[in-house]
Amino acid sequence: MILVSLSFVLKSKSFMEQTLWKKIIEKGKFNKFRSFINFVIITRMNIFCLICCEPYIKSEDIVSRPCGHVFHRNCIEHWFRTQQSCPKCRAAINTQNFIQLFFDVDETKRDFQKDIEQHKKVIADLKEQLTNHIEINKMHMVHMKSYEGRIDLMKEENACQREQILCNEEQIQSMKLENSDLKKQLSNHIEMNKMHMSQMKISERRINSMKEENACQREQIMELLKGELRNLHENNKKLEQEQQNAFRIIAHLEGRMNEKQEKITECEQKIEKNKLNDNANDCQSETEITTVMKVGT
Repeated sequence: MILVSLSFVLKSKSFMEQTLWKKIIEKGKFNKFRSFINFVIITRMNIFCLICCEPYIKSEDIVSRPCGHVFHRNCIEHWFRTQQSCPKCRAAINTQNFIQLFFDVDETKRDFQKDIEQHKKVIADLKEQLTNHIEINKMHMVHMKSYEGRIDLMKEENACQREQILCNEEQIQSMKLENSDLKKQLSNHIEMNKMHMSQMKISERRINSMKEENACQREQIMELLKGELRNLHENNKKLEQEQQNAFRIIAHLEGRMNEKQEKITECEQKIEKNKLNDNANDCQSETEITTVMKVGT
């Protein structure tokens, strides 16, 4: 959208010049102005008919085409029987497009002077309008350059934020892998704890059976089993401590993951806000350009 607006502004000068000529044509002044120019050329210069190559005489029937070329009526009508285009510029013609020229230097001199003054005023007004439009376009060019600078800064900020998002995503992936490994370790510790618990139950059964079998060996066996039981309890405590440490690490990693996720959400909101600002700037530029076009027309 910005590139289209810039190309439109660069071409605005030629566009406004064409618009000014269109205004002359729409006001019905162009045919009168062209007839006036043709008359001045005919009366002040030695002009010949483009078909018969004979000079024009005051009493002859002279006509003009909308393209501006002048001929004798007889010559152009004879030409029209075989060709339906202008002898000079080859533009399509028909008998209804002929413009009858009447000129009398003595009688119309004052009228031509008035026409000259009027056309000079029209040209001066149009030049003033063109100058005003050029100044307005220069101002809009300055505004558009400032908008381009702001857009470049926003693009740089967005690039930095995207890089930050990628970095955060990589950290989150590494944390997820680490968390997965810790969960596997915790699962292994839980399985080992279950095995130890089953061993403790087996040992307790053995103790009970040994109490019934042999009273003499009971004390020795009890001491051995108690020692084994103490070891199992110590191992169980160690496993529980490791399990608690693993839970704390997992909770810490989940907290860090939540913080990174919040940062990513914040960066995405900033990018979305920058996009909305870009769209608003584009809409404002289009509105200003539309205003310039309306003023030009």
